[in-house]
Amino acid sequence: MSDFSRGILEDKKITGDEYEDADSRYMDCVNANFPGRVPPPYGAEPQPDGTIAHGFDGTKEDLALFDRIEPACLREYLGDGAIESVYWQSIKNPQGLPLEQLIINCLVKKGLVDPDTYGVDQLNADIGVSFNDPSADLSKATGLDFNREDAEHCCTFQQ
Repeated sequence: MSDFSRGILEDKKITGDEYEDADSRYMDCVNANFPGRVPPPYGAEPQPDGTIAHGFDGTKEDLALFDRIEPACLREYLGDGAIESVYWQSIKNPQGLPLEQLIINCLVKKGLVDPDTYGVDQLNADIGVSFNDPSADLSKATGLDFNREDAEHCCTFQQ
């Protein structure tokens, strides 16, 4: 991990300003390898939950270059993703709940499942059926389709 990333992570707290600075440096690092491109091929878009989604818009040749340079920029400025992960986990999951429980809580909040009967086994079965996982325990499936936008949103954003 770079000194920059270690410096942000050493106190085990990441402020919004630190995260935004690290993300900005990361994107600048990637885009610096595409001099003269307007607009730069790598951009960010805020998501409904406040996270930042990154997207690349370039040619096949650009993508090959991106695949070579992006990991070094990620390591240098976002600690191989640790900075982003720690920051969003501290905001989205301060109780440290398992991911499965966050998804179930979201499904309950949206009224998609019954909190008294829907648990981790049902969640895993429904996700497995929705995404054709041959190891899914079909006997636990409830028929909730995770290809539905509201259910898929719970898997992606847990809110």
